[in-house]
Amino acid sequence: MTDRVSSPEQTSLAQRIVTAPRLNDAALAALRVNAWLEELSPADSGEIGELMRASLRLETVLHSVAENSPFLWDLVSRDAQRLLRLLRSDPDAHFERVLAEADGTGHAENFARIALPHGTARGSIVTIIPTCITEGLLA
Repeated sequence: MTDRVSSPEQTSLAQRIVTAPRLNDAALAALRVNAWLEELSPADSGEIGELMRASLRLETVLHSVAENSPFLWDLVSRDAQRLLRLLRSDPDAHFERVLAEADGTGHAENFARIALPHGTARGSIVTIIPTCITEGLLA
């Protein structure tokens, strides 16, 4: 499946979707998403529709969430503005902003910067049991 619109600089979450789950009942999923879109304000519905037309994968992801995940669908369908913020955001830039929030030390609610053991590869999963905070880092 290819996107209808592609950009060399794909920075938004919506543009970064590279795969989507298969649908069990595509017609039912589309009905659920379309019914939700009709309930939204014209501006929100139009913007979400535009993003879905620009990315077949995003459309399939939203249909799959509507079809298979009541919890995620509740989160998505409850707040269209939050969904739009997420889809338009650059995940890397957002993560950096979250880390830099709060008191300027890089600490933010639910996130903490840590000093990884020397030689830890980027993306590695490590278990760290912090004992203190040194220079703004959990150590």
